[in-house]
Parts: sequence; C-alpha cells; structure tokens
Amino acid sequence: MHTLTGHRRAVRTLAYAPAGPALLASAGDDHTIRLWSPADRAELAALEGRRAGLLSLAFNADGKYLVSGGRAGALQIWSVEARAEVEARARCLGPVVAVAFTADGRAVLAGLRSQQYGGEPGRLTCFNLDPPHPVQWFDWDGDVESVAIAPSRDLFAVVGQHRGLELWDVARPRPAEPALWLPARVRALAFSPGPARLLAIASGRIVQLWDVAAARPTVRCVGHRGDVLALAFTPDGQQLLTAGGDHSARLWEADTGRPLASWDWGLGSVLALAVAPDGMTAAAAGEKGPIVVWDVDDG
Repeated sequence: MHTLTGHRRAVRTLAYAPAGPALLASAGDDHTIRLWSPADRAELAALEGRRAGLLSLAFNADGKYLVSGGRAGALQIWSVEARAEVEARARCLGPVVAVAFTADGRAVLAGLRSQQYGGEPGRLTCFNLDPPHPVQWFDWDGDVESVAIAPSRDLFAVVGQHRGLELWDVARPRPAEPALWLPARVRALAFSPGPARLLAIASGRIVQLWDVAAARPTVRCVGHRGDVLALAFTPDGQQLLTAGGDHSARLWEADTGRPLASWDWGLGSVLALAVAPDGMTAAAAGEKGPIVVWDVDDG
C-alpha cells in the first residue's frame, strides 16, 4: 500500500486509463485533475478545471482522452498526451455526476443531478465529438440523484430522489415504471465492465446487485456501518469494491455477496474507488485528499 498526495481538498472521483502504462486520474473539490503513475508513486500533471469542484471522470477506450464533469455543469475533454484541454467542451445545466465515452469514442454521455428536491429535473445528455455538435438533451424529464453509464450498450441506470431505479437504453422509449424501488437514498451506482452483466446499487448501508439481462435483483452486500458512497467492479466483473461513510473499503464476491476483505486507511469518508485494468491493484480517496493505492488481494 502507498499514498499519493497532492490534492488540497476532498477527492470525489478516480479513473484508471484502460490501455497503456498504468495511469490514474483523480479530481475533486480543489478544481484540479491530477494524473498519476501509481507504480512510480509520481504525479505526472495537474490540470486546472473550471472554477468549481469536479465530480466525474472517464477515459476513452485507448486512454488518449479524458472527460471530466463539474459541479457547476462544466463538461471538458482533455488530451492525456498533451496534458491540456482540447477544443471540444460543453456547458451543462447542473452537476455532472456521471460521464462516459461511447464505445466508438465519437460522443460523450453524461448524467446531471437534479439541483434540489422538488426543483428542476435532472438531465441525460449526449455531447457529440465527431462530428462536433452541441449538447443533445435526451427526452428525460424526471429527477436524478445517481447515474451510471454502460458505454458498451449506451445504457443509463438512473435513480431519482423518489428512489426508483430505471434502466434506459437510449435507442428505446423510456420505461413506464421504475424497475426497482430502493429503501434508502442511493448515493452510487456502477455497471460491471464489458457487457454490463450486473449493476451495483448503493442504497444506504446496503449494496444491491441487479442482473441486467434477467431484470431482477440478485444478492445483497451487507456489512457497512455507514452509507455506501463509492462502488467499483474488478475488470472481470467477479468482485466488487464498496466504500463510504464508515471510512472503510470492502471487497465482495459479486455473484454471492460474500465478504472477502476490508480496509481502513484513515481517509475519512471514502468518496471514490477505481480498479486498475490488471485487476490486481485499486485506488481509494475521500474527504481528506490523499489517494491510497493497494493490492486488492492483500486482505
């Protein structure tokens, strides 16, 4: 286990590049995106975002570009090689809580959280990069609390302030009713990699796993003593990392909900998780700023 230091405030999002040498991106309340070489324990770059905190990050398939989403609605595209923002950018109307490049890399999908209870609805958007085109607002008029995106299927998972889960394929009409009602506020969602076989739903202190193809809940991961705030699957989709307000990160077997390991590094509430493409190492960060990188098998 080792620690990466540089952020001055809470870190709210982490992402590993899916290709090339191990590269980790982090961002949060200090308005910066930082690029790291975890193996060398070195900071490679600090990119200045817009003047607001950052909530979401995602690399494209070859790891050459990075998209960031901001609390004030900024949607920015970055060249990893040039360590600079590229011309494609957009301004959205709300906090951007989820971002992802489409599978072909020609567009960015984003989910915007509703600003307040009973206020304006959240948004689901598409920002075209090739050819360039302004933000396209999808036909979505509900409230939005948490969002996950499965780029391989252009599939959104959305839970609103009413705690109903909807899975929406952008090529099809919006479902008439939520697929599942959750018992507590949903603070995080995550699809398993690749074909998105599973969806993890953090509802209060419990994580519910959902079988996407069968459209039914499967197992639950129970053991956290505070609300779960972050989720990340291993690349093979067989294991799930969870973390949150009890300051711990935990590893589970995704098909059974069996607990495998737990850690507490003194980060305070853990707000972000990411697993490296090799599935061997992972990163966690939270309200105190440092990022911990560790061997997942070191339980």
